[in-house]
Amino acid sequence: MAFVQSVQSNQSGTHSNMTLVWTPTAGNSATVWFLTHTGSAYPVTISDTAGNTYVALSSNPYQPNGVSPNFGISGWTIATLIGGSQTITVGYNGLVSDADTIAVQEWSGRNASALLDVALVTGALEASNTLSHSTGSITTATAGDDIVACNGTSISQFTTQTFTAGSGWSLTDSFNNTSGIVGCTQRIENAAAGTYNDTWSQSANGCKGFSVILALAKSTGGGGGASLLLDSNADGGMSTMEGGMTCRPRTSPRIFLPPRNILVPAHL
Repeated sequence: MAFVQSVQSNQSGTHSNMTLVWTPTAGNSATVWFLTHTGSAYPVTISDTAGNTYVALSSNPYQPNGVSPNFGISGWTIATLIGGSQTITVGYNGLVSDADTIAVQEWSGRNASALLDVALVTGALEASNTLSHSTGSITTATAGDDIVACNGTSISQFTTQTFTAGSGWSLTDSFNNTSGIVGCTQRIENAAAGTYNDTWSQSANGCKGFSVILALAKSTGGGGGASLLLDSNADGGMSTMEGGMTCRPRTSPRIFLPPRNILVPAHL
């Protein structure tokens, strides 16, 4: 249980908002990323037609020292998704004229009550232009985290890029809105506890990279499967097991046999 899907939307020209349509599964979690080339375009509102709750990352908007004042990454999490087809809308502070990207990623098996296992990490802008990037690291203490990195470039890329995930990572999204910011997201699913370096590469026009890195905690729920609860009704009626099956019990006292939580007739 980990990564489910990713959907992105790109927009350019003069606009006051941008939208993305997707269909998640109820109960899963999500990360949402917004990359912009226009500082004034940093979103002031985000919402959707389903009524999900968006929690802004503490780094919003992330613009590391030395990056163009117009470049940046913003992000949000949704701990427990409302399912079904829905439209996400990002609203700006007035009209903007530039190229922006929004991407949403769905995750299963995450801990909705404490979604971020450790504090997010912001990777400082690299010191020199390069095609092979190393933009920060994150350290986790708990096995089973899903690690997510959103990576951006410091200058516009006017040709389509091929992004490659670093060793141990899987590429999730490539952002190629070439009149604006470009970059990628990558992931490590169900990671062992430890330190992970955010390494990635691009195919041309070397530049400085930067990133925001998250660790999504795994669910703490038990996975022992359905337990059998046979109800000893005097009228011989049907009873229901926790797994959703039914059976007809005998009329007799019930005996609890922990830890399997099974009730069986006392005379058997």
